[in-house]
Amino acid sequence: MTEATLNHPGDEALRALSLGQLSEFELVQISSHLDDCPVCCGRIDQLTTDDDLLTRLQQSAASRENVLVSPAQRRSAVRALRQLEEGRSVTRKRDREAGIDFGIANASAVQTHRDPSPSQGLPEELTKFLAPPERPDEIGRLGPYRILSVLGHGGMGVVFRAHDPALDRVVALKAMLPGMAAVSTAKERFLREAKAAAALKHPHVVTVFQVGEDRGAPYLAMEFLEGEPLDNRIRREGRLPLAEVLCIGREAALGLAAAHARGLVHRDIKPANLWLEGSTGHVKVLDFGLVQAQADQTHLTQMGLIVGTPAYMAPEQAEGKPVDPRCDLFSLGCVLYQMSTGSLPYHGESTIAVLRALALHEPPPVCEVRPEAPLGLSSLVIRLLAKKPEDRLASAQEVAETLLALEQLPTTQFLPKPQARPARKRRQPLVAVAVAALALAVSLLLVLWPTPHGTVRIESDDPAVEVVFDKDGPTIKGADKEPITLRAGEHGVRIQRGDFTFEADKLVLKQGAALILKVELLQGKVQVVQNGQVVAAQAMPSAAPPLAKAPFDARQARDHQEAWAKYLGVPVVTTNALGMTFRLIPPGEFTMGVTVAEEEAWENMGPYPAHGHMAVPAHPVRLPRPFYLGEREVRYGDFLDLMKREPGDEPESPHNEPDGVLLSRCTWFDSIAFCNRLSEREGLTPAYQVAGQAVTVTPGATGYRLPTEAEWEFACRAGTTSLWHFGMTAQEAQARFVRNAAAAQAYLRIRTPDPNPFGLVGMYAGSSEWCWDWYSPSYYRDCDDRGVVVDPRGPHAGEARVTRGGTFFADAGGDLTLSNSAARNPSDPRKPLGINGFGRVVLPIPTKGQANSSFKRGAPSDPSGPFGPP
Repeated sequence: MTEATLNHPGDEALRALSLGQLSEFELVQISSHLDDCPVCCGRIDQLTTDDDLLTRLQQSAASRENVLVSPAQRRSAVRALRQLEEGRSVTRKRDREAGIDFGIANASAVQTHRDPSPSQGLPEELTKFLAPPERPDEIGRLGPYRILSVLGHGGMGVVFRAHDPALDRVVALKAMLPGMAAVSTAKERFLREAKAAAALKHPHVVTVFQVGEDRGAPYLAMEFLEGEPLDNRIRREGRLPLAEVLCIGREAALGLAAAHARGLVHRDIKPANLWLEGSTGHVKVLDFGLVQAQADQTHLTQMGLIVGTPAYMAPEQAEGKPVDPRCDLFSLGCVLYQMSTGSLPYHGESTIAVLRALALHEPPPVCEVRPEAPLGLSSLVIRLLAKKPEDRLASAQEVAETLLALEQLPTTQFLPKPQARPARKRRQPLVAVAVAALALAVSLLLVLWPTPHGTVRIESDDPAVEVVFDKDGPTIKGADKEPITLRAGEHGVRIQRGDFTFEADKLVLKQGAALILKVELLQGKVQVVQNGQVVAAQAMPSAAPPLAKAPFDARQARDHQEAWAKYLGVPVVTTNALGMTFRLIPPGEFTMGVTVAEEEAWENMGPYPAHGHMAVPAHPVRLPRPFYLGEREVRYGDFLDLMKREPGDEPESPHNEPDGVLLSRCTWFDSIAFCNRLSEREGLTPAYQVAGQAVTVTPGATGYRLPTEAEWEFACRAGTTSLWHFGMTAQEAQARFVRNAAAAQAYLRIRTPDPNPFGLVGMYAGSSEWCWDWYSPSYYRDCDDRGVVVDPRGPHAGEARVTRGGTFFADAGGDLTLSNSAARNPSDPRKPLGINGFGRVVLPIPTKGQANSSFKRGAPSDPSGPFGPP
C-alpha cells in the first residue's frame, strides 16, 4: 500500500462521491486514492447499500451474465454524470476507454447545425489535422470537402460547415478527432452512428450523404439544416402552443418509427437532438451517436454503464439494462411533457437526484399543470412515462397516429374558475386519474374516460374511491366490496364486478343520499361542474368517417365525399370568387406508383420512351386530412385577370382555346405567385413566402397552394387501381383521345370529358400540372421500406419539380404512356415549357367547428403540419 492510501477519506466524503457532490479538486484527490485502495472501494459498496437507487444501478449489471462492475468503472460513471450535469465536455482518457463519453452527445457541447460562426479562438487541435486551405474562404480540407467554419465541438470530435465541390452544396461534416479515433471503442461508436444514420432515409431523420476517413479522422457528411434545435425554442419560450406540441411530437415519432423499423434504438432522444427546420418548422431527428441495434448488446450495456441523458432516460436505461424501442418512447414522453408544461418531468439538484426521481416519483399530469391541454395528451404522456416498458405504447408509429388524432380534436375551453377549495388528498398517485385530463380542486372525484363509443364520466363523493387505469381501461376500488372494472362495449359500458358482467350506459351506487359512484356514458357536450358552476366544457367530437381506402367504386367515392362533408359541415362542391369550382377529396389510403409488372406493360404501350421506371416501386400511402382540389385546371383568363402581367410576360393559351381551359408555358413560380395572389384577394394568409428563387411555407397559412404529388395521384385515381380512372386497357383508352389539329402545338384532349369518381375533369388532358414536390429518381425506392407512408411530400431539395397529368407530347392518335394516373415527370421550375401549364390548386378545408380564417398549426385544414408541404 502506498503512502497516499494511509489518509483514508471519511464516510461523508465517500457518500458525497457516490452522489456526485464533490468539487473537482476533491473528486480528483479521492479518485486517485481509490485507484490504489481496495479498502475504501469496499467501504463505498457498504455505504451505498442503503441507497435504493444506487443499489439498483449496481446490481443491474452484476445480475446479467455475471458481469461485474469494478469500482474504477463505477467512479468513471459518476465523473461522467457529473460532467454531463455541469455541461462540460471534458472526458478523461480512462473514461473514454471504458466506453463513457457524454461530450459529443451533450447538447451544450455540440451544436451540430448552428448558423455559421467564426472559427477564430478555437483550440488548435480542432483544426490542425485538416489539410492546408486552398482558397481564402476556407480553413482547411478534409477528404473532398472544403472546410468553411466550425459549427460546434465536443469531447470526441468537431462539426464543420463544409462545401462539397462535386455537387456544389453545403454540408455539415462531423469529424472524429484523430486522437480519439485511436481509441477503438470510441471509433467503433462513431462508425456505428455513421452506419445507422446512413441506413435511414426519412423526411424526419437527418440525411447522411457520405462516410469516409482522411488524415486519421473518420467523418460523415450530413445535410446542412437551417433552423434551431428544439431545446433553444423551449429555453426561449417555455411551454409551446399545444398545436405545435402535437405536431412536433408526431413528426419526431415518425422519425423514430423509421429507425425502429430498421431495428435501431436511438437512446438519446431529447430536445437538443430534435431539429426544427427554419423554412418549414418540420422536425429532424439528429445525433445517432448512441444508437444501438436491438440485436447488438454493446460493451457499454454489458458493463452496466449508463448511456444517454439522465433527465430523459427510461428507467431500464438508467439501470444499465438492455433496451428496446420503448426506451425511446419514454424519452419522447419526457420531451412532450417539457414542451407542454415548460419543465422536465424529472429533475433534481444533481444527476443522481434526477435518477432518483426517475426511479421513485411520478410527475404531475400535464392536465394538472396545463388545464387547457387536450384530453388525450395527458393520457398519452402518462402511458409513455410508464416505469415498465410493457405498460407503454407498443410503437412509435402508434404514438404518431395518436398525436395525429389529437390534432383533429377540438380544444377544451375553460371558463373562469370559482374560488377553489383545497384539493382532496388521494391515496392513489395522480397518474391514476390522469386519463381524465381534468384535475379539479374539489372534493368530488371526477374522471372523463374517452372511448370509441363516447366519453364515460366517473363521479364520486366518497374519498375512499380510487380509479386506477391500465392499458385497457379503468378499475374502480373502494366503491363496493369488490373492484369494478369498466371496458368500452359495443353499445355502452361493459361493467364487471367479480364474476358478474353486464353492459349499460349508466351505473349509480348510493348509500342514503351520498353518492358513492356514478358511471355514465355521455354523448355530445361534456360539462364539469364545481360548486354548482360550470368550470370546463368540451364538445365531444362525433366519430369521424372512415378513411377512403382504395379500391372503391364511383358510388363509394361519392359516399366518402358526402360523409366527410357532413362531418366537417362543408359542401362537397364549392366555388370561389373567380368562379373556380372545387371538389372535396376525403382522406384515404391507396397504392401510389406501379408494380414492376405494370411498368413492363407500360413500356410497350407507345412509340415514345415510357416513363414507367419513374413510378416504381408501388408503395402504400395514407393521406390523413381532407382537402378541396380544383375541378379543372386554372383557366387562362382567370390567370391573366388576377396576375395582370405585362403583355408578353404571361403564359400562353393555345389557339382555339379562348376560354383558357389550358395554360401553356407556365412556370412553377408562376403557379406559386398565382396561389399567393388569389389568397390575398380572398383575405386568406398566403401559403408561400418567396425571396428570389427561395420559396418557403408560411406557418399557419390558410391560403391556396399546390397539391402534393400524393394528393394529385389519390385524387386522380379516385379509388381505382388501373393506370386510368376509366379502367380500360391501353388500346380501349386510346380511342378516347383525339388530336386537336387546330392547335398550334399538339394538344391532347379527351373526346368525352367524363369526370372521374371524385368529379374531377381532364386529369389526363390539357397541360402537365405542377405539384409542390421536388423530384428525385430514388424517392419512391426510399419510401418502399417504410411501410404505410403518411402524407408524403417529396424530397427536401432538388433541381426539378414534379409535373403530373396531361402533356403535349402525343402522336396523332394520342400517347397514353405519358398521361395516366401514375405518370410523373421532372421539370425545371424556372423554365416556361410548352408542355407545362398550371394545373390545379388546393383550397384548405377548415377544421370542424372552425371558421376558414382561424386555422392553427397542424390542424386538419392542411396536409402538412404548419401549412402545405415542407
